This record gives sequence, structure tokens and C-alpha cells, in this order.
Amino acid sequence: MATEYTNRGIYRQRMAPTGLVSFEVKHGFSDLWIAATKDLTARANKQLVLLYTNLEKYITRQPVFRTALAPVSVIKDAPPLIKVMGQAGKIAGVGPMASVAGAIAQELAVYLEDWSERVIIENGGDVVFRGIPRVKIGVFAGASPFTGRLTLEFISENGELAVCTSSSTVGPALSFGQVDAAIVAANSGYLADAMATALGNRVRQVTEINEALDWAMQVPGVTAALVIMGSTIGIRGAVQVV
Repeated sequence: MATEYTNRGIYRQRMAPTGLVSFEVKHGFSDLWIAATKDLTARANKQLVLLYTNLEKYITRQPVFRTALAPVSVIKDAPPLIKVMGQAGKIAGVGPMASVAGAIAQELAVYLEDWSERVIIENGGDVVFRGIPRVKIGVFAGASPFTGRLTLEFISENGELAVCTSSSTVGPALSFGQVDAAIVAANSGYLADAMATALGNRVRQVTEINEALDWAMQVPGVTAALVIMGSTIGIRGAVQVV
């Protein structure tokens, strides 16, 4: 695995935006880089622990929630985090845990808005933005020649956007496809994360890219989708290569 991916400090040094304070919060399998108008480490850490506590308690009630690779129905009185993960899984046709990184980032970003009108939360390829209408993101796609040479610009009319990535060649996440990167932009982190997983699962060869992208773009809430497979790239939606 490439050093630049495994050492998050390398690319996080390049992310720090002007006018925002950046800090890191870690708990469970979340390693979050956060940017806000002030240092909110203590509040972010407390809320992250609470989100994990709710998730872990729920999994003891419904163990299949952790292991399912297909959508599952959640218990009626499940916490809000669980409900949105279950809904995202149903929309994308994947297990609910496929959206966990984006869902946690989303819930935490919304929580921190009470103290910061602008918030960015990144967790290894999954990024949630609040109060930021225009963002530029560099692409890391393993051995693909597009790595380090491609910057994507996304625009959100209301300043709320999530961009998530799935890969079968980079990182520990489970993928049934053969893509170097499947990237989805959506109006929420849980939807973007689940859809990125589902998009990557659908592509095992180059000839399947266009059909998979067409499928992703018909899902309400998805604003852009990309697939990188070696030297081939497919792009749809509200995104520009800059």
C-alpha cells in the first residue's frame, strides 16, 4: 500500500484551509481530521465517543447489522445514526456498515455547526463539508496514472456536501469490484459513503463503468459520480476537473 495513503499526515498537511483551525480526533476505527473556525477537540471527541457507544450498543441488539452485506431493516427505536445508516444501505443496496465512516462524519459535522458555521471532517477518503459551497479535492487512486494528477472541484448551492471514495486496490474496505477509485458526491455523508461502495462493487471491467455511473446518478441526493480504473476514468454530474 502506498506510503502517502497509510501516512495520513502527509495529505492532511495539504488540506488545511485558510481561516480554519484543524485538529484530529480518534476513537474506535475513526481517525478524523477536522477543520472549524475554532478548536473544538473536546466537543468533537465527546460526541464521537457517544456516536460509537450508540453504535456498539445497537449492534449487541442486532448483530447482523455489523456483518450484513445487503440491506437490513433496523429496530424501530434505533438511534438516529443507525436509522440513517440503514436507510443509506437500502438506497444503495449494500449493508448498513458500508456507510459508517460517512455517517459518523456527517452526524459529527452537523453537531459541530452549533459552534462553527464552517466545518470539514475527513476520514481517509470520506469528507463532509458544512457551510462551504465550493471545494477542491485531489485524487489518490493507487497505481492509477491519475493519482496526484487530478483535482476535482465540487459546488454545492447550500454549502452542504459529502464526497466519499471506495477502492478495491487501496485501503482496507471490502469491495467486490476492481476499481482504483469509485467517488460519489452527495448531500450527506451516509448516502455518499454507501453509494461509493455500491458504485465500486458494480465495476469489474472497463466496459461496466458507464452503466454503473448512470445507475448512481439516478439516485436522489447524488450530485456527482466518478470511476477510475487504471488509465480509464468516467465522470458524471456536478463536478469539474481543474
